[in-house]
Amino acid sequence: MSPSSLDRTVKWCRRRPSGGYVEVVDALDRFAELAARPDPPLDEALALVAAHGRRDVRVGELVAALDALAAELGGHLGGAVDAGSLCSTLFGPGGFRGDGEDYHDPRNSLLDQVFERRLGIPITLSVLAMEVGRRLGVELVGIGMPGHFLVRDTHDADAFHDPFHGGAPLDAAGCRSLFERLHGSRARFEAGML
Repeated sequence: MSPSSLDRTVKWCRRRPSGGYVEVVDALDRFAELAARPDPPLDEALALVAAHGRRDVRVGELVAALDALAAELGGHLGGAVDAGSLCSTLFGPGGFRGDGEDYHDPRNSLLDQVFERRLGIPITLSVLAMEVGRRLGVELVGIGMPGHFLVRDTHDADAFHDPFHGGAPLDAAGCRSLFERLHGSRARFEAGML
């Protein structure tokens, strides 16, 4: 292995469930391990992407930051946490938002930078909503609608939210309208895209 590739090797630490010592793991190896699972932990996977992109990122600290954000949001919302209140608070005024000015900035894909800048792209903001929601008992699923990533409430098949646009609530017709704005009215929308 050349010195330059050694420099790019990112390591992170985790505590063993049996307690005691800390193990050093290669971020790429750990990501591959997670990606092979049928239902990988999105919080850790997204933190590993950031750790691969930036040497000083600590995976455990990013996962803990998600825990803290969920606790803060849960305290703010009290017992009335649902998909709508979660998304409107997380992505409303003063919250996280979509980077419409520099969408392709690589920082929009790195969880540590999303936290620091409070800016992201649809998929990173959606994963943020899904993971904060999971911690608060709000079940959201990611929807890879062509051209734009959304989240859907698992308890309501017609309740979507757009984290990139302030957590805006959408129904299937609203999703179709968004799709047509992105792709033009001639683009063929199908319900299966949701």
